[in-house]
Amino acid sequence: MQTPLRNIRPSHLDESEENYFISLSDLMVGLLFIFLILFTFFALRMSVFQVQNSNLKGINENLSAQQIALQEELAKLDKTRQENLVAQQQIQLSQQQLAIIQDKLAASQESIRQLRTAQDILTNSDRIRAELLRKIQSEAAKKNIVVQIDEERGVIHLPNELLFDVGLAGLKPKGEDVIRQVTTIIKGILQNSPVTPRLDSIYIEGHTDNQPIHTPEFPDNWSLSTTRALNTYKTMISTEPDLGKLLNSRDQSLLGISGYGEFRPIGDNTTDDGRRLNRRIDIRFVLAAPKFFALPPLSVPASSSSPSGSGGTASPTLPPQSSTESGSPATTAALPAPASTTGTP
Repeated sequence: MQTPLRNIRPSHLDESEENYFISLSDLMVGLLFIFLILFTFFALRMSVFQVQNSNLKGINENLSAQQIALQEELAKLDKTRQENLVAQQQIQLSQQQLAIIQDKLAASQESIRQLRTAQDILTNSDRIRAELLRKIQSEAAKKNIVVQIDEERGVIHLPNELLFDVGLAGLKPKGEDVIRQVTTIIKGILQNSPVTPRLDSIYIEGHTDNQPIHTPEFPDNWSLSTTRALNTYKTMISTEPDLGKLLNSRDQSLLGISGYGEFRPIGDNTTDDGRRLNRRIDIRFVLAAPKFFALPPLSVPASSSSPSGSGGTASPTLPPQSSTESGSPATTAALPAPASTTGTP
C-alpha cells in the first residue's frame, strides 16, 4: 500500500521543528530560572527591608524615649539651676548676716576686753589704794595718832573728839596738830604712790550725829559739818600748800570738801558710842574711771532745802562726779535738810 504524498514530510523538516521546540523549552526554563532567582532575590531583599524597617522603628522609639528622657533631664536641670540660684541668694544673705554677726561678735569681744581691762585696772587700783590707806595708818600710828580706815571705800576716819569741841567748827589745838601731821604723812606718801595718777579727787568730808543744832552760827548740822570740813581743808593747805596744787588726769583740782550732816552715819545714832563714831572728819580717796569709759555725768535734782555751804566762805572747786570708788561719791546736793532745834552734835 502506498503512502499518500501529502502525509509524507521531509525528514529535514522534522529535525528543524524538534530543534526549535527544544530551544524554546530551554529558553522557557532559563526564563523561569531567572524569574525564580529574581523572586528569591526580591523576597530576600524584602525580608531584609522588613528587618531593617523593624530595627529603624526600634531605633526611632529608643530615640523618642531618649528625647523624652533628655527633656525631663533638662527640666530637672533647669529646676536645679533655679534652686541653685535661690540657694546662692540664701548663701549670700547668710554670708551678709554672718558678717554682721561677726562684726557684732568682734564689738562684743572688744567690749569684753575693755571690761576686763577696766576690771583689772580697778582691781589693781583698789589694791594700791588699800595699800596707801594702810601706809597712812601705819605712819600715823608711829606718831601716836589713831585713825580708822575703810579699805573698800578708800576712806580715812578721823574721830571728832581729837579735832573739835561740841557744837563748834574751829579745830582744837590738839586737833590742828593732828591734822597737820596727818597732812604731812599724806603728802609724803602721795608723792611716791602709784595710785596718785589714778585719783580723781580727795574729799575732806564733815559728818555729825543726828542730834539737831540751831545756833546763830550754825542753823543746822549741814552748815556745821561743811564748816568743819572747810576748816580742816584750810589747815591742810596751810600745812602743805602743794596739796592744793594737785590735779587729776583732767587738770582739775584733786582736793575738795563736802558736808553731809547726819545723813551718812557709820554707827548707831541711838547709842552714845554710835553717835561718837558718826561725829567725824573723813578723807576719801576717789579713783578715776578708766579713760575708755564715757560715763554719763551724775544728775542731781535741785532742792530748795538743800544747803550750798555755810558762812559765805568759798571752798575749792569740786571735780564733777564722774569718778568711781567702792562707795558713794561725795555730794551734798539731794539730801533733805534736818529739823532746826537746839542740840549737841
